[in-house]
Amino acid sequence: MSLYFVIFGNLMGGLGMAMIFNHGASTGGTDIPAKLLNRYKSMDIGRSLLIFDFIIGAGAGIVLQSVEVGMYSLLGILINTFAIDFFIGTSSLKKQVWVISDRSDEIGKAVSAELNRGYTFFQALGGYSGEGKKVLMSIVRLRQVGLVREIVRDIDPDAFLIIGTVNEVMGEGFNDIRRLN
Repeated sequence: MSLYFVIFGNLMGGLGMAMIFNHGASTGGTDIPAKLLNRYKSMDIGRSLLIFDFIIGAGAGIVLQSVEVGMYSLLGILINTFAIDFFIGTSSLKKQVWVISDRSDEIGKAVSAELNRGYTFFQALGGYSGEGKKVLMSIVRLRQVGLVREIVRDIDPDAFLIIGTVNEVMGEGFNDIRRLN
């Protein structure tokens, strides 16, 4: 057994399982109790899988009386665990967009119309200029960031634009906050 097969196979398996979990589905087997732990104990799905799969992997090494098989199995489980958590984490990333502009109203309407995203205004006072400004804040999907940049550039090329990564968003248009335990 080659170490490369263990690494590559479990990375690809982790990617596939992350896609399945992101759609609320299950592959059966140990991910059913792992999903239950995830739901009721708020433990990352990959870490929950690690607990159950580690027991099975260690058992395989003992039953087959092979240290090598046990070690490859446990290594594969660790790689799979971290791959699942990594791919789930990166697929759920959202972007928080802050726009400081004299034309925030127009930018907000364009974000709503073109991206189907809501927005919120905040009143701000410029520390340098002392001027009052209306600041727009919106959460968009990763693939929508380029469109936000274009909207802002086209409407107000002098705007101040801040884009940051958000790990989790709950509420209208994103994950349902009522599903929290």
